[in-house]
Amino acid sequence: MDKTSTEIDQKTLATLIKEQTFSCLKRMNETVRPNITGYCHGGPDYLGSCWPDAAPGQVVTLPCPEHIAFFNHSRTVQRTCGNETWNRNPLNLTEDYPSRCYIHKESDMTDLHTVQIIYTVGYSLSLASLTVAVGIIIRFR
Repeated sequence: MDKTSTEIDQKTLATLIKEQTFSCLKRMNETVRPNITGYCHGGPDYLGSCWPDAAPGQVVTLPCPEHIAFFNHSRTVQRTCGNETWNRNPLNLTEDYPSRCYIHKESDMTDLHTVQIIYTVGYSLSLASLTVAVGIIIRFR
């Protein structure tokens, strides 16, 4: 993808995916597809990646999409061709973006844990204050 960050900022993600999908469909229409039994037909996926046709048993590898900011762009995602269909994973997807492309940082999980602690303490203090306030109102009523 030859887009600069400024160009990406000017377009929405949905527009980028739509453009890449149309570009992929155009390329696929211009390509002569093999008429062989068992072949998996390529094409765009829901993130705009353009998958080529594949023979049965073939593993196709593409880089993680560059237009998704929280993806590790140095990693790859794969699809495996079964018999005329792409094999699906346990998430019922033909490709595994979540485990192959997402950036998993331990610091992100630590930050989440800290936020959960602050959230719990805050609500506990709020509930305690409310209970004391209701008690005072009832007592001096």
